[in-house]
Amino acid sequence: MSTAATLGLASKINVQIETINYCNRRCNYCFFGHWAALPSQVMSMALYGQILDQVASLPVKVNLVTHSSYAEPTI
Repeated sequence: MSTAATLGLASKINVQIETINYCNRRCNYCFFGHWAALPSQVMSMALYGQILDQVASLPVKVNLVTHSSYAEPTI
C-alpha cells in the first residue's frame, strides 16, 4: 500500500494554478533559478476564469485549489 493510500490521500485531487511566470529570486536549489529569466507575464482573468470553470466541471471532487508562482518561497 502506498503512503498516500495509507494516509487517505490517494483519492484527493489538488489543483495548483501558476498565475505568473516570474520569480524575483535565483535560489541555487530551485529549477527556476537556473533558467534565463523570461519576460514577466501575468495570467489574464479570462484564462483564470476558464481554468476555474474546467476545474469545477471535473468528474471528481477537487479538495484543494492553490496558487503558486514558480515555487516562490515568499508568497
